[in-house]
Amino acid sequence: MPIGQKDWFKKGFKKSAHDQQPEEVAILVSALKSIFEITRNETYSRKMRDAFYWFLGNNSLTRTVYDHQTGGCYDGMGEQDKNLNKGAESTIMYLLARLEFEK
Repeated sequence: MPIGQKDWFKKGFKKSAHDQQPEEVAILVSALKSIFEITRNETYSRKMRDAFYWFLGNNSLTRTVYDHQTGGCYDGMGEQDKNLNKGAESTIMYLLARLEFEK
């Protein structure tokens, strides 16, 4: 799970689980793909898949962040539900993560 944006993550403290955002997940997908391509270690391929599935419900609230009907992406996960705003940056991050995942 990505670190949530609700509070600053301070060394020695628990990371926030709330306000997870697509930007962090998309970058994680890309980083894991790069590591896999360098090492050919299947562990990183599986981790990349798991990270991408965050958009499809593998997140702290088990809610789909990608909207199959509109092709948009919600802005993240709040404490009790997803953020219903669909910002362009979130949709772009989903699309970039999907391109990395499908290549």
